[in-house]
Amino acid sequence: MAEQFEDETFAERVAALQEMFPEPVRKMVSSAASTTAWTVSNAYTYGGKLLWILASSALVLGLIPQYESDQEQMQAQQAESIRMQHQQMLTGGAPSSQMGAVPGMAPAPQRS
Repeated sequence: MAEQFEDETFAERVAALQEMFPEPVRKMVSSAASTTAWTVSNAYTYGGKLLWILASSALVLGLIPQYESDQEQMQAQQAESIRMQHQQMLTGGAPSSQMGAVPGMAPAPQRS
């Protein structure tokens, strides 16, 4: 004759397993599980904060030198542009390819 067993819930199975192990072993396992959960929780919390600090610091420390470099480059381009405008005014509006031409003289005709 086949025996029929009632369906057990998970909680009932865990309760039955508790009876198999002595109290010191159960306490040790419970303590290890609690410590592990606490450690993982704190690592997640503090790891996220540390990652935020590192990422934002790297971003700020990386953007400031880049901004300064871009500013210097723009100032150099503006200075070059002003120098070119002054040079064109001195040469009578001749393009930069006509540098060295005598002011007030028309450029030589180009042959095609």
